[in-house]
Amino acid sequence: MKQSKQILKRIIDFAMIVLLPLLMAEILIGQEIHEWLGTGILVLFLAHHFLNLGWWKSFLKGKYTPSRAFSTTLDLLLLLDMIALCVSGIMMSGFVFRFLRIKGGMILARQLHLFASHWGLILMSAHLGMHMELLWEWAESCFI
Repeated sequence: MKQSKQILKRIIDFAMIVLLPLLMAEILIGQEIHEWLGTGILVLFLAHHFLNLGWWKSFLKGKYTPSRAFSTTLDLLLLLDMIALCVSGIMMSGFVFRFLRIKGGMILARQLHLFASHWGLILMSAHLGMHMELLWEWAESCFI
């Protein structure tokens, strides 16, 4: 893999790691900043998947060991969770996506957003844990 692509992937991963706790502090940062950061993490999430297209290309190829099956299931649950967060966040938006003028469904959108955000923390933590070796390698290369 090209060095520049690898660096870009790590920058995007690091930015998402930093944004996650900021997004969870919505009561401290305010609704408008929360929406902008949420939109930012959506863009980073899409870039993350674009830069990891190899994962999608190999999705139905090869043998599924228990470890690969668990990892794939976790990744798919996280993808569904992010879709739920994005859709519900856009439905509730009062700033960034206000121009869409979505009416109704606010209670359901809020419940879905809270449900998905709590599960998202669990799923993202597990996803990071599955890739901890890569994170340590990256951290060592940056700071040692």
